[in-house]
Amino acid sequence: MIAAVVAVAASLAAQCSGAACPNPCTQCTFQPDEGTNPSLAEWRSLFVDVSRRQNLDGLPAIPSVEAGPQRTREAAEFPCILLPAIAMAESGVAQFCDSGRTIISFDCGFGVMQVTSGASRYPGLQSRADINVAAGADILAQKWNGDQSFGGHFGASDPSFLESWYFAVWAYNGFVYSNNPSNPDKPPNRPPFNSLSTLSRRSYPYQEIVWGYLGFPLRKEGEAVFTAQLPTYPSVCAGNIASCCTNGVCPGVPNQSGLFNVEVALPQPAHAVPCVEECPPSGCPPQAQRTLLLDDRDAGFSVAGDVASVNAVGEGGFRDGFRTVPATTTTPTVTATWRAPAPASGTFLVSGFVPLSPAENEAVVVRVTARGGERTFTLDQGVAGGFFAPLGEIALRAGDDVVITVDNVSAHDGIIGLDAFQLTWRGDGDVADGGACQDSSACAGDAVCVGGTCGAGCETAGCGVDECDDITGLCVAGEGEGEGEGEGEGEGEPGEGEGEGEGEGDGEGEDPIDLPPSVVGCTCAAAGVDGALPLIALALLRRRRRH
Repeated sequence: MIAAVVAVAASLAAQCSGAACPNPCTQCTFQPDEGTNPSLAEWRSLFVDVSRRQNLDGLPAIPSVEAGPQRTREAAEFPCILLPAIAMAESGVAQFCDSGRTIISFDCGFGVMQVTSGASRYPGLQSRADINVAAGADILAQKWNGDQSFGGHFGASDPSFLESWYFAVWAYNGFVYSNNPSNPDKPPNRPPFNSLSTLSRRSYPYQEIVWGYLGFPLRKEGEAVFTAQLPTYPSVCAGNIASCCTNGVCPGVPNQSGLFNVEVALPQPAHAVPCVEECPPSGCPPQAQRTLLLDDRDAGFSVAGDVASVNAVGEGGFRDGFRTVPATTTTPTVTATWRAPAPASGTFLVSGFVPLSPAENEAVVVRVTARGGERTFTLDQGVAGGFFAPLGEIALRAGDDVVITVDNVSAHDGIIGLDAFQLTWRGDGDVADGGACQDSSACAGDAVCVGGTCGAGCETAGCGVDECDDITGLCVAGEGEGEGEGEGEGEGEPGEGEGEGEGEGDGEGEDPIDLPPSVVGCTCAAAGVDGALPLIALALLRRRRRH
């Protein structure tokens, strides 16, 4: 009896030998059919419809998912790029081989979503891409609802976030230990799949292959299938549930084999990618104005200091070449600056490109001066590179410069790479003028956060005796000392008089910024003001995600 079961299992596991194309398997539930793959526009429309659960007449039913802390069933939408990323991992987003016959793998995986087990429940999945995609969504929703066996859940089980689907995507391929991120067969510190420095596919658990495609999607007809969104990877535990979790709550994915059910904190920042864009009252900027790239090859890049210590590397950077400089723990000897005008107003995610060797510094300090003040981030170049690593979010105003600086002071002694940064529009703040705020990214429109309250920037509100910083939108006070000589004389009757005088003076002062001509030429009624006024405190920007 056992031998018979093993024989049947082996037969089901390997119905055919060889690749699914150009000769698909013909020993499965359905025979390959003849057809043509949808165009890119048709693929996009199909994935949106299935993700939003709309226009599904005649397609497989997709169950509601258990969402929220109480795991209440609701017909929630899928994150809009999740299903196409799974399709990339399964078939390269193709229903039919180049020969025109259905893709059917050796283990009877059908079409674009490679549906295997239970394929007989989806008649037509070998012939129609829409049936196949809906079948894949049905299976994925079932895996989500099977949290008691398939890993558990992240945070409050919010299906709008990509990161919440980690366990379900794992289970889509098989909730087996070979897909555990701590599996010793997978190399540690692996770069994102499909990134510039990607390893072979077998070096990754399945869900990390999908995660890689989310950040580095395939291209069809000369363009990316969807706009990339690199998700946040969950933490992992070195030990199993017994050693790393408390009452089923774990700081990361446990190094556990078999089926299990735990709660893991939702990785931050978490990313909601709805199919229908939620635009602020000012509207969403055109696609061409949503990304700003700053590269060391651009005209807005400059290096100051000991330029002889800066070396050029021919490959391994964002656009092949990049530059390096040795790190120091004391006084900076080199400062690199990237400067460019903001393409739109709103909240932008700042990401730094991680170049390949010899860049290896684990604590590169990145300073970004933008709307609301300066924000400091740390870029780890010690990981396997070839991708943009998200750092945090800032507020920008269209047309104003954003300035990024990196010097060679670091707590780590590794070589520092000077390469590229990417700023990606994420939305807008929702706190109106007069509302409470922690930083300027919370404020709607071009307002800035000063003293815990959103209000107009200094370009509109003015600064009195102070000076307006046209990059941050905040008022700053100049500092200076001087001495001078003068003489004058005058005469006149009481009530009348005239006089003239001359004076010469020189002094030294240090201003916080280089002021534009419009500010330098300003005349202010500030007689009697002596000394520098205190600098306005700048609230630190917090990370904020767009829902």
